[in-house]
Amino acid sequence: MKLDNPGNDDALYYWHEHIGPQGDPKLAAHSPARFAANVQAPVLLIHGVDDSVVPIKQSEMMWHALDRAGKPVTFVRLDGEDHWLSRSATRTRVLEELDTFLAKYLK
Repeated sequence: MKLDNPGNDDALYYWHEHIGPQGDPKLAAHSPARFAANVQAPVLLIHGVDDSVVPIKQSEMMWHALDRAGKPVTFVRLDGEDHWLSRSATRTRVLEELDTFLAKYLK
């Protein structure tokens, strides 16, 4: 189904055209969370709680899937932060979390 680009909602248009409509069973079948058991490297998930582009629920689902699969996963929730890491304090925290993660897994 071709969706006309209503208004300026480019993200919705992109998803419909290139990935598929919400609720499409083919989309769910390709969810990365379904392949958590195949992950071979430690994973660092960082997500802003107030992200209006990607719902935090997606990172939570991936975190739970990796954890259930026994994979090394670190999940960092950034309270009051958006998709773009707009606050300087948050960007500093992200770098600190990344440093800690890399120090743990790159021996």
